[in-house]
Amino acid sequence: MSTHLFPVAPRWMLVIVLLGSCAVSIHAQAQSSLYGRPQPARFGVYGSWDGTLNSAAFTGLPGIASCCPSYGSTMSSGWRAGLAYIKPMSSELSLQVRMSWESGTVNFQSLENQPIVSETGLPEEATIRHELATASSLISIEPLIGWQPVPGLNLLGGVRLGYRVSNTFTQREVLVDPIDGVFRNLSRERNVLSGDIPEALPYAASATIGASYDLPLNADRSLVLSPELLVSVSPIGVVSGLSWTQHTLRAGLVLSFVPPSIVIDLTDQELFEESLNRSASSSSSSSASSSTSATVPFRAALVARGVSEDGRETALQELLVEEVRSYRQRPVLPLVFFDAESYDLPARYYRVTADQRQLFSMDNFYNLDALTTYRHVLNIVGRRMTDDLATTITLVGSAAPKERGGTDLALERAAAVRDYLVDTWNIDEDRITVDGTVGGDRQVTLRASTPAVFDDVHSMDTVRLTSPAGLRFQSSVSSAVSSSAVPIADWRILVSRRGVVVHSERGGEPLAASVDWRVSTRPAAISRGTTELSFLLAVTDSNGVVVPTEVQRLPVREVRLTDPTARATRLDRYSLLFNDATTADLTQDQLQRIAQIRTLIPSGATVRVTGYTDAAGQDDVNLNVSQRRANNVAKALGIPVAETRGNGQRLPLYADGTPEARLYCRTVEITVEIAVENGVEPSGEVRKP
Repeated sequence: MSTHLFPVAPRWMLVIVLLGSCAVSIHAQAQSSLYGRPQPARFGVYGSWDGTLNSAAFTGLPGIASCCPSYGSTMSSGWRAGLAYIKPMSSELSLQVRMSWESGTVNFQSLENQPIVSETGLPEEATIRHELATASSLISIEPLIGWQPVPGLNLLGGVRLGYRVSNTFTQREVLVDPIDGVFRNLSRERNVLSGDIPEALPYAASATIGASYDLPLNADRSLVLSPELLVSVSPIGVVSGLSWTQHTLRAGLVLSFVPPSIVIDLTDQELFEESLNRSASSSSSSSASSSTSATVPFRAALVARGVSEDGRETALQELLVEEVRSYRQRPVLPLVFFDAESYDLPARYYRVTADQRQLFSMDNFYNLDALTTYRHVLNIVGRRMTDDLATTITLVGSAAPKERGGTDLALERAAAVRDYLVDTWNIDEDRITVDGTVGGDRQVTLRASTPAVFDDVHSMDTVRLTSPAGLRFQSSVSSAVSSSAVPIADWRILVSRRGVVVHSERGGEPLAASVDWRVSTRPAAISRGTTELSFLLAVTDSNGVVVPTEVQRLPVREVRLTDPTARATRLDRYSLLFNDATTADLTQDQLQRIAQIRTLIPSGATVRVTGYTDAAGQDDVNLNVSQRRANNVAKALGIPVAETRGNGQRLPLYADGTPEARLYCRTVEITVEIAVENGVEPSGEVRKP
């Protein structure tokens, strides 16, 4: 093959690569705008066995003495190994690049028969075997475009460009027959030569097509094994001026993985706004092209239903919000919980600045549920110790048995609580004792010399009762192209009011089939003037693709205290905590609190007692425990057991998964409904059993 063909080849190959890359980029941008963030790239190692057809017709290497009449085509083998890069550009297209080291040998042979005269003077025929063995090594890069018509199967096409690092040969001619004959050099071999191949082309180029199949090795598809079969056809010769080209069949494996990366997590508000845009873009695209839905990697669905106080599903036409006057009593848990292996105060505990400290008052706890009130525990303790200078406090830090750090970690946790009280509330350090222990939970226990430091928090509020009591979000996700499960990286249910996210539920794999939200725990979500709530489900798969559901809207109807239809009642609430998950027996402290509550219940009031548990354990067991708790409290109050109800873990009071949320779920709520006539509330009096 003439040498002038080589400089032309890289140019048309470069054009193919550029055009293919542009097509992938344009398609990927269009897909990204519709279906979310680009999927993560995979990196891996690559290896293959190569079977090569050497298409040849030449008599010898340039400038090398040879008597061979012609070398013909032959098969050879080799191997290659290297690195792989796979970048999914959409649900169907990917850019795959291989960088490899290749090594192979080729053995040409040709038999030649020549007439000779033997020692007897008779004519004979000699057989000469011409042997030419070549060995080469090269570095190559191979960009490929992959198309996935069905999940897992990739059809590949691209080019391979290589640089030959070494090209050597060994040549000889062997007299095969007669077995006792020799050449003129008195040897049975001649033209024995070796060295670098003269005029070998330093570059290699070929066009590649083939297929691979992805076999995920783990659930989130971060580790993938891909067997593949590729064919490379080269128009470029191996040696300048020789008719010798190579076409290769390759059987290989690619082991690829998604490396750990720093994920910039979107806030709920950012994800909600992005989901709105994507949902709108997807809807307009779907109406413009019926094929769009086929390229969506999966589909998500969300249905909302109402949930009554006892956990029964109800029809959801609207959310009714009624304002009612209420006297609230909320217990304060003398515990601060910490994250594993950490002594930093968790961010969920409320902290104040030095300026805010002056304005912090126990009279300002309006419209806060018990759990939110508890998360002010350090400020409550700081305020009460500031008001009572004789009070001292002991902080006992605790570390779980398997936590690293042991007693030192426990002491650091206690010190973190002490430092906040000292630095923010100016509590004299001499009034605080720090201790540590191993074997308990990840917490700090607070013990005050004056029990009143942990008294319940009381307030007269205007509460907003909702009907139904809660919302149940039922979600599902399914693959758009197959019946296989979709690996979920993240899902969020987002509830907004006037475009601002006011509540969210979040989780990972697997997608929660049902999530309950007790609406009353987030009064800000339905503050005055709310006429509508919007909600959607945004699901992110393991490749980073986010698919939202369409926005659904729920009308909100509000009844204020000043409305003629408002309830003529006051609704007082008292809470009792049970530290143990399974006990229903009342402690002496609880009995004393119940006795105090009895003095606040006026005659004629309607009293109801409801028991709750956390979500741990079996539903029937929790239901039984909550009912027994409610019954015991009712007996201590002196009201009929018929006025009690055990809800167990149905429509839980709190569902954020923290230790304090679980504890505050183990609650008995005493609800006292008091009739109010002409705006005058009756005074409290002892209610006789």
